Amino acid sequence: MKVKLLLSAIALTIGLYNCDIIEKTDDATNTAEAIVAMGEYSQAAWHFQAMSVASEEAVLSIENMPTGTLKSKSPEINIEQESWGTFPKTITVDYGTSGLLGLDGVTRKGKLYIELQNAWYGVLGSVQITTLEDYYQNNHKIEGVRTVVNTGKNNSGKITHSVKIEGGKINNPAGQIILYTQETIRTWIKGDDTPLIIEDDVYTISGKQEGTCTNGVKYRMDTRNNYPLVLELSCAYIKSGILDITIANTPAMYIDYFTDVNDDNVAECSPEANLHIGNNTYKIGSSEN
Repeated sequence: MKVKLLLSAIALTIGLYNCDIIEKTDDATNTAEAIVAMGEYSQAAWHFQAMSVASEEAVLSIENMPTGTLKSKSPEINIEQESWGTFPKTITVDYGTSGLLGLDGVTRKGKLYIELQNAWYGVLGSVQITTLEDYYQNNHKIEGVRTVVNTGKNNSGKITHSVKIEGGKINNPAGQIILYTQETIRTWIKGDDTPLIIEDDVYTISGKQEGTCTNGVKYRMDTRNNYPLVLELSCAYIKSGILDITIANTPAMYIDYFTDVNDDNVAECSPEANLHIGNNTYKIGSSEN
């Protein structure tokens, strides 16, 4: 088993803006507010992906060292269980209170609690629930509950997981709050036959994400049918896929992640994507916090 997510890949690549700088004056402002909302969506998606990576890495660490506590390096990871062969199990990941810089460039503090309800991550039907206690990433407080269920193989024989974020909330250093929820299906479409090689893994993600901007603008993102987000772990960015965006009182909007620099109809590993609003197209780039 291995970590099947890449932090920056799900950091859906949109530049950040501040909702408060926009004054509601005319229809053009609705479009500006939409761009702001997409920036804050990017921030929320990035932070919850960073938390997801931390959670799954902890589960893998314990599964490979089932002695109770892993203290060889920070963070401290502890498991509570009746015995190795029984469930549920609770894993506690403690980053301390000073801030711990990870190899992914994220400074974390606080605790993750990961409940393995009935089986390990890779087992069909397994349920993994992550909750947070005073948990921060890059001085942003993260709240919410993440649930991952191994839903088995699809009709093509590919392993799938459902991923849900409920009650997601990001408190930024300015005291503003971004709300975020997610209901997606993650499909492992390539690399499952080489479990020790991460770089050849490829995934698709389909489903919906919703949120509320710091000034109250609400949005919904849905992957377009037959255009799921495609993640190759050899690339730090989404390779392709389309997200249809719903925001009240704005023109039709969508994000297209396919970038073809060489005009060969092959998706490039690029931080750029195209945000389409009505008849206009805007280049957008990645941001993490």
